[in-house]
Amino acid sequence: MFLGLLLNSPKPAAKTNRLSNVPSRASAYVSPGENYFQEKANVVKSISGYEKGRVQLHGVYWFAQLADPMGDAIEPGCRVTIVRRENNILIVSC
Repeated sequence: MFLGLLLNSPKPAAKTNRLSNVPSRASAYVSPGENYFQEKANVVKSISGYEKGRVQLHGVYWFAQLADPMGDAIEPGCRVTIVRRENNILIVSC
């Protein structure tokens, strides 16, 4: 009887690409050549001296460092300007 249940059970649905059900995050994708020079970002975690902080740009969180390490610390809630990008770190100024 158990064997009959296995043989008569419905077939599983065809496999589908799981990624097709994932909503598009094209706005969050950053291609290697993308340039954010002179764009504004919001500071999420304070940035000071040689210490990295966090900024939010276009809904994506980035590590950030000051362009001038001798400058004043930048507190959360401030807006900064992007000077350049070094790998996954944005170099910013007030």
